[in-house]
Amino acid sequence: MRPLPASAAEVCPACPPFRQPLTLAPVADALRQAVGDVGKLGLSALAGALRPLFPEWAAGLPPAPEPAEDVTAARHRLLAALGELLARLETGRCRRRRQTGYGSAVLV
Repeated sequence: MRPLPASAAEVCPACPPFRQPLTLAPVADALRQAVGDVGKLGLSALAGALRPLFPEWAAGLPPAPEPAEDVTAARHRLLAALGELLARLETGRCRRRRQTGYGSAVLV
């Protein structure tokens, strides 16, 4: 592995033990560190689904969408909104990635 350049940002989520599972907690914590002003990312209306996960971003997020039909649809909407957020964060780093050869992060 090549060392990261000095200008690269490193985001390291950690998941401490909880009595009840919080499956997106490490991802949310990492994104809180990586995002400065969410309002400047130009997110679509879909990003309103992120309001419950990031209540502190309420001023910069679109309004919450209508409630989903079921839990599966709500989860799909949330993951799609997270995907859009990650894509917007990556947009500003595409040129640097091409120069360094480092690829995008993967959310599993």
